[in-house]
Amino acid sequence: MNGLKTGTKLFLGFVLAGALLTYVLPWFIELYKYKSRLVSPDEVLKTLEHVERRIKEGCALPWLNASEEDFNQKLTEAKPQLTSKMLPIEVFKIIQPVLSVLNDQNIRFSVPVEPVYDVLPFSVAVVDRRIIVVSTADNSVPLGAELIAINGTQEDELIEEFLNYTSGECYELREQQLGTLIWLYPELSKKNRRFEVQVYRIPKKYAVTLRFNGEEKTVTVKTTTAYSFPKLVKESSPQRSPFEFEMRGNVGILKLGTFSLREGMFNRYRDFLNGLFVQYPEMESLIIDVRGSAIRDLGVFKELLEHLFHEPKTVDLKMNVVMTAYNLSTLEKLGISFTSSTGELLTVPLKLELIPREPVFRGKVYVLADRHTTQTSLDFLLLFRKLKRGKIIGEIPVTPVNHSAEVSSSYTPPMMMSYQYPTARVAEDQDDLKFDATFEVSTNERISYVLGKSDALLEKAVEFVIKDE
Repeated sequence: MNGLKTGTKLFLGFVLAGALLTYVLPWFIELYKYKSRLVSPDEVLKTLEHVERRIKEGCALPWLNASEEDFNQKLTEAKPQLTSKMLPIEVFKIIQPVLSVLNDQNIRFSVPVEPVYDVLPFSVAVVDRRIIVVSTADNSVPLGAELIAINGTQEDELIEEFLNYTSGECYELREQQLGTLIWLYPELSKKNRRFEVQVYRIPKKYAVTLRFNGEEKTVTVKTTTAYSFPKLVKESSPQRSPFEFEMRGNVGILKLGTFSLREGMFNRYRDFLNGLFVQYPEMESLIIDVRGSAIRDLGVFKELLEHLFHEPKTVDLKMNVVMTAYNLSTLEKLGISFTSSTGELLTVPLKLELIPREPVFRGKVYVLADRHTTQTSLDFLLLFRKLKRGKIIGEIPVTPVNHSAEVSSSYTPPMMMSYQYPTARVAEDQDDLKFDATFEVSTNERISYVLGKSDALLEKAVEFVIKDE
């Protein structure tokens, strides 16, 4: 009898120990992980103060597109909300609206994406206020479908809700940032986030209304995690390569994507250009396609331009920069000696010297841009116009000419987000960027381009070049 009682006690002990190991211990581990993710108010306030000083003391013409009063008011509204530790996504929801009022695409916080965040099982791009699925991990959500509603929240409401977390001079620039935000809808839509410690993650369900091939349907989807999503994707729109080339008759098309000239990429790019002008002697016209290019190094274009001139050339862009220690690297790049922070706004030339590089292409040259062409690619358009080497065609960019040209960024590990800020601004007149030919593109044509189905703007450009020959 005593043996039976002892055996029962041992059995119950094993059961309790198993429960402890299965549920209680993992819970404490998850609790530790959760607490380690929380950001202290002091850390956020310190970052905000640092950003505020950079904007007010280091940015050239910071109130060009907004008022200092609006910025100060938003800053004042945000600080009292930072009273306790919170997750990075909650911090973002408080502080990004502060920078949003500046209406500058280059002053913003990046949205944090932690591996454990719940995300929709598909990603989207916003095109002319239409939300289009560009990758999917759910068979019930087809690639190219239009997202009409999530849990009853309509398409327009979704866009308006998330615009507050974007930055830009106009809506067209802001809508490019909406895709990631809508993907993070399960996290960003939480109004009152409670203490969350989950040992086993339970996917959340959302009713998603889609329009595909002219028909609307509502399906139920389950969230996945940001970490798992890339491995689960079944279909995705094509991604642009760093550089690629094709021939259409005697018209060459050079497409430049996103890359820098660091490490081995520089040599690959240089060899690519050298081979390009040797292998296609029949090429009479060259289209340089800079749409969607997020290149931040003007050296990418300098390397190309040196193949387009048979004699040395020098061209200047005027730049605005503030004499402050915040802009030390930019001042050095512009050849300005720094002695002390005076706060003086300087207008100085950015000199670009071109030395001919063999083989030299002597045919006609065209640069193809669209409304989203920005940053260094926009600077390239200005330089190309000044060099008078060829024609600029396509869509006129919505980014103003006096945009922020030199952009730096800092990463704050506790907040798991970076913030970027301009250190110099182009000081050129809007009239300095004139297009030789512009083409109209419909919303459906834009969507087809995003999905990789067709490229109406390029087709119109090629047609123009052929007639122009």
